[in-house]
Amino acid sequence: MLKEPPVKLDDIWSFFVPLESFKMETASQKIGETLHLRELGQEEKNYLFEAPLFDLSEIRALESRFGISSSYAQGQWSDRTKIIVETHSLITAFRLHMAGNIGASAAYETNGRIRKTSAGEFKLGGLEVRPSCSEYLLAEDAWSKILILFQFVKDETSGKAPLGLESAIRRFNLSYARYYSEDRIVDLTISLESSLLQGDNVYKKKSILAKRSAAILGDDNTFNIPDLLGAMYNVRNEIVHGGKHLFELQDKLSKRHSAFSLQEFPEVCEEAVRCILKAYIDIGVRTNFSVKAINELLRQGKALHEF
Repeated sequence: MLKEPPVKLDDIWSFFVPLESFKMETASQKIGETLHLRELGQEEKNYLFEAPLFDLSEIRALESRFGISSSYAQGQWSDRTKIIVETHSLITAFRLHMAGNIGASAAYETNGRIRKTSAGEFKLGGLEVRPSCSEYLLAEDAWSKILILFQFVKDETSGKAPLGLESAIRRFNLSYARYYSEDRIVDLTISLESSLLQGDNVYKKKSILAKRSAAILGDDNTFNIPDLLGAMYNVRNEIVHGGKHLFELQDKLSKRHSAFSLQEFPEVCEEAVRCILKAYIDIGVRTNFSVKAINELLRQGKALHEF
C-alpha cells in the first residue's frame, strides 16, 4: 500500500505522466512554468505498470507520485493547455537530446477519480510509445541542453517563434509511436524531407538531401551521409512503392550499403535525423534564421562557421 499524501482540495486537479524507463542523476527538477519532474521509485513502477490499472482507493496516493506532474484549478483550461504543451515539449526535448525511450505510456488527470487523457488532445502525436526495454539515464550536466531544446520545441509548436521545424519534429515524434520498423523509417525520411528540402524544388531530392545533410552536420563524421541517405531512400521506396517488409530487404541492403545491418538500420536512421534536427535547432537558436533561410545559405555554399 502506497503512503497516503495530504488530501488536496477538491477543486485542484492533478495532471501526471508516469515515466517507466526514465532515470536521472538529480533528485527532482522544475521545468518551464508548470512542470515538476522526478524519477519513479521501483515500488511505484511495480504498482503503476504491473498492477491492474489504478485501484481508485489508492488514487490519492498517486497524486504526489509522478514522472512529470503538475496541477491546475478546475475550469482553468488555459492552464491545462499550457501543461500539455510543456509536457510534450519536455518529452520531445528528451528524445532530441539522445536515443532511448523514457517510457511515457499516457497522461492522467485526477480529482479523486482518474481519467486517461486522450492522445488526440496532444499536438505532437500523443504520448503512447512502442514497448521498449531501454533505460533513459539523464546526466546532471545535460540539463542545460535539455532546457534549450525544451524552450525551442515549446516556442516552435505553440507558434510563438516558429522557425519551420514543427512538421519535421512531429514526424520524428511519431516514429516513437510506431511498432514496425518500416513505419519508423518512413516517418524519419519524411522528417528529413520536411527540414532539409524546405524552400527547394523536389527535383534530384536525394542528391540535395545528401549534400545538405553533410553540410548541416559540418565536422560531425559519425555518419557516411551519402551512403546512409541512399540506403534510407532505397529502403523507403521499397516499403512505400514495393510493399516490402524490412526483413525482405536484407540482401539489397547488404549489397548496396554494406555498412548497415538490418537490425541496426532503424536506430542509425533515427540518430542521423536526431543530429540533423539538433543542428538546425542550434543554428536557429543562435541566429533566429528560419529553416528556409538556413537552407538558402547552404545552397549558396555558406559554411556553418559563417552563420
